[in-house]
Amino acid sequence: MRADYMSEQSKKLGYRIIGSLFWEYIPDAIVIPPLEIHKKYISNRKDLKYNNVIKIRQFLFRHAKKNKIPIFNNINDAIEYLEKN
Repeated sequence: MRADYMSEQSKKLGYRIIGSLFWEYIPDAIVIPPLEIHKKYISNRKDLKYNNVIKIRQFLFRHAKKNKIPIFNNINDAIEYLEKN
């Protein structure tokens, strides 16, 4: 929760932060890679379990819909959107 508070305060100061920590924080955008690409990332990580990642993806999709947060499948598209808005 502390990390989310710091992100929120930084956002108020005009900073843009990329990160994966959240506690129902409402970001400007969410990046969720396509599932096939995400599977490749997961396969390289011994500390991640596929089912847990899927649950987090599902949460993020619901969270984005509920709070009208735009979702992107790559960081560059998210940055381009954020710089225009």
